[in-house]
Amino acid sequence: MNVETSLKEGPLSLRGFELGDVFVIFNAWNPDDSVFLDDEEKRREYVLNEEGLLYMGSHDYIYPINWKFAQFADGVLEASLDVLDNSHEALTNPVEDAIKRDDPVYICRIVSAMINSNDDCGVVLGRWNGDYSGGVRPLDWTGSEEILRTWRLTGYEPVPYGQCWVYAAVACTVLRCLGIPARCVTNYLSAHDGDKNLTYDRYYREGELELLKDQQRDSIWSFHVWVEAWMAREDLPQDYNGWQVVDPTPQERSEGVYLCGPAPVLAVKRGEISLPYETAFVFAEVNADVVNWVRMADGSLHRANCFTNYIGKSISSKSVTSDEREDITHLYKFPEGSHEEREAYARAGMALRREESHQKMPELAVRLRISRSAFVGSSLDVHTVVRNKGHQRMVLELTSVARAVTYTGQCGVECCKHSCEMVVEPGEVSRETMRMKYEDYAGHLTDLNLIRVTSLLKEKEFGELFLEERHITMEIPKLEVMIIGEPIVGREIKAEMSFTNPLPVTVTRGKFHLEGEGLSEMQIHPSSPTDIESGEAATATATFTPSLSGIRFLFVKFECNRIKDVQKKSRVIVQSN
Repeated sequence: MNVETSLKEGPLSLRGFELGDVFVIFNAWNPDDSVFLDDEEKRREYVLNEEGLLYMGSHDYIYPINWKFAQFADGVLEASLDVLDNSHEALTNPVEDAIKRDDPVYICRIVSAMINSNDDCGVVLGRWNGDYSGGVRPLDWTGSEEILRTWRLTGYEPVPYGQCWVYAAVACTVLRCLGIPARCVTNYLSAHDGDKNLTYDRYYREGELELLKDQQRDSIWSFHVWVEAWMAREDLPQDYNGWQVVDPTPQERSEGVYLCGPAPVLAVKRGEISLPYETAFVFAEVNADVVNWVRMADGSLHRANCFTNYIGKSISSKSVTSDEREDITHLYKFPEGSHEEREAYARAGMALRREESHQKMPELAVRLRISRSAFVGSSLDVHTVVRNKGHQRMVLELTSVARAVTYTGQCGVECCKHSCEMVVEPGEVSRETMRMKYEDYAGHLTDLNLIRVTSLLKEKEFGELFLEERHITMEIPKLEVMIIGEPIVGREIKAEMSFTNPLPVTVTRGKFHLEGEGLSEMQIHPSSPTDIESGEAATATATFTPSLSGIRFLFVKFECNRIKDVQKKSRVIVQSN
């Protein structure tokens, strides 16, 4: 932009000043803007906060990882604008694209499509097969800045590799950078309804209880992360203003392109699945019924029980005023069994099917329980607890199988199996225990340490089948971090880091990583000792000099040959010099 000035009195004299580039973005502080958010604390969190938390694990063991959104870092605004400028819409019809850029709905659809690279020169290349050669393992990313900068510097080559939380976090960075309030959301036990019938049909092979891959069009993820963006929906009734689901993970096509949203969260809750965009897909992610089928040894296919309240648990986002987790399930779903819930299912066309599924439930209640927290390195007892709600004695054949799985539900190696006969009297409760030792699962765990336990009960007299399943996250050990010295700008201080090996075997090649904005650039320190025996502590000391005052965070990570992604976030209050 150039500005010319002149004096009112005296001879005409013009002076020009070049101010540089001026970018017009959305303004959540302006009541006339379509992304106006009438809450200062929320604006600070969802527009200004450059650091945040993403939630992982399983619905009964939820844990956060740290993420640096860095929407105000050098080059991120330019990269965010490049995301828009390299879209199919901008390249094929730049005039129409420019006209629509004041519409947050349009911007969110562009961002959703461009963060993944399935259809265009998008930002992140996804990979889920465990082979991350030639790129970065998704769990090793700690922020969006490096990803966006790399994409821009390489001429818009997709950056390898990402999975759902990486897609969501980078999209959150771009939306916040453009002025749109945004937050990352995790849905536990998230359904991918590939055939769009609001039902997930699972097919198991009797005996091994392995999912039959050739019959699986749908899937259940232990968790799935997407973005919510705040806006007024001028294309919909006013009720649907507010949070909208925007999902950049490439799962299904919309208008021929891998993108999803924005889908109004309230429409998802009400079952208004015809409202734009992809509301039916998001509704299924949090509400789909699960119908279990078993391929018997003789080749016949038998229907087991149906789960009607299995999908969509503990929907989570970082709270506004702290680093605590906020459970926002109530924004997506009415209370279970309520009149409002039944009305939502009726609108979505699920009411009749749910009524039928309840009529087919056997007189059996089954739960899978664990006796204590599941830590990597420990043995684990999984109890199949059976209650006979009927009036007849039940003789059951039980098969329980534990498998390592990816968070997207892909089966790995069988870790443990237990079979027996159970006799349960009317009104009584019985249990069977399967013990899984460390050597059973060592070497089989995937990146996120997930194990899926499946128990199949077959009633011997009538052949009725009942299946129960549970996802278990094997907890990783904790780090200890101590700051030595008084944190003052320009004054050297130390961080003492410690890790204790919980495994029954020696681990090797231990090393600590630490970094923190205003505290330290990335440092890597080998542990002492390098080989860490069972129960032994490994330590390292790092020296750094704070450069910025205020509340700062030091991020420390430990990894070795058998354990990765052990993390600790330490708060450091730095005084001015």
